[in-house]
Amino acid sequence: MNHRLYTRAKRTFETLGYSCHRLLGTTADGYLKQLLQSKADYVLNIDEDAFITDPEALVELIDYCIKEKIVNCGMPDGGVLSMRGHNPLVTNPFFNVLDVRALREKFQECEMKKYTLHREEYEQKTPFHLLHQGVPYAYDGYEPYYPFFIWISQCFKTLYLDAVEHADGYSTILLNHLGKPFLVHTWYSREYGRRSFHTERINRIMSEVPALASMPEKTHGIFQWGISFGRTCQDVFAKKVARSVRKRIERFRVRRCQD
Repeated sequence: MNHRLYTRAKRTFETLGYSCHRLLGTTADGYLKQLLQSKADYVLNIDEDAFITDPEALVELIDYCIKEKIVNCGMPDGGVLSMRGHNPLVTNPFFNVLDVRALREKFQECEMKKYTLHREEYEQKTPFHLLHQGVPYAYDGYEPYYPFFIWISQCFKTLYLDAVEHADGYSTILLNHLGKPFLVHTWYSREYGRRSFHTERINRIMSEVPALASMPEKTHGIFQWGISFGRTCQDVFAKKVARSVRKRIERFRVRRCQD
């Protein structure tokens, strides 16, 4: 959603040597289905307001996922941090390692309908060992992408990752399977360049990321820059036109499954 954040986030994982593709004009669940069209075997799905702080720790995680035949890994969307108190079976898609090769073979649009309603037997897959005392969670259907991830949790091997809260009280520090911090997710990318509080907070986080230390942000006067700050003409077109088209396509697919 924000080109300025994207270019900085991209810099934090360019050292990994993987090809990078920015998805524009997508919907909350539609872009995950787009990933399945990739010819890659594995895909790292990362939000533009999530920055890799330790590439080596990330590579360790990727290697582990491949070795252990894990199809999806990420942070539970409930029970781990007060920021998210929703379904712990779902991995929040600010970061995922996805075995898209395995998902492509089994994915069926009509199959997703079955996972829109919660069933008690699904709870057996809950990562209870990660749920923090006093942190709420609920087996709800809070986001459009929930059926996709609940399907994965029930049909494939999922690795749930722990996380801790950053000192700023908003950002999330994600830990790999060995408990090493490797990524910080700032949340509120929609507010970047619009609200001074979150813009300055995210800029501070970026200044702490080793790969971005040489790219200091200047926040003075950013709200007079208009479209040049964070949003390109391509971004605007993607949001107003492409996204609308994709929504219509996805609604058609859902109706086709209901018929």
